Amino acid sequence: MNDKAPRVSGETYFFRDQGQIDLLRLRLLPELIRRRQDTKQLSLWSAGCASGEEAYSLAMLVDMLLPERDGWDIKILGNDIDQTALAKARRGLYGQWSFRMVPPALHQRYFQQRGDRWVLDERIRRMVSFRALDLIEGPYPGGDLRDMDLILCRNVFIYFNPGAVKGVADKLSATLSEGGYLLTG
Repeated sequence: MNDKAPRVSGETYFFRDQGQIDLLRLRLLPELIRRRQDTKQLSLWSAGCASGEEAYSLAMLVDMLLPERDGWDIKILGNDIDQTALAKARRGLYGQWSFRMVPPALHQRYFQQRGDRWVLDERIRRMVSFRALDLIEGPYPGGDLRDMDLILCRNVFIYFNPGAVKGVADKLSATLSEGGYLLTG
């Protein structure tokens, strides 16, 4: 990573921004699943995922909407510039603050308590991969960062100058599959 990259806050939690979560759960993800029924391939990306709550929220939504995934190739990627946040994401161990928008039934369904923290179900953790990427200077689209059906880049642009926002938005848009969705905010 480089020293020119902006320093950002790691403020995040599961199912953040109920309006967008409802849009994902009720419209976008069901539509993408229907569209991909023939190929059974779905690619989702949480760009600027911090400690992973957003990427794992996507995985839980997919699990609820598509509980029988045999034969499906579902790729959920979370990336961030902060290696410490990514290490936390890979552990899948979270404190109470990360759950402020999680309904109790989902908390019980997907997490096991360990002391004063909760660990995410291994089945959900295996759905997501994490890696470091600088959204401003990173090499994308290309490789496996192309043809994304859905990209979430929420609460990231507030840390960028206007030129960086345009550059990243252009690169993210070029990374989408035909008919794919980019959600910012």
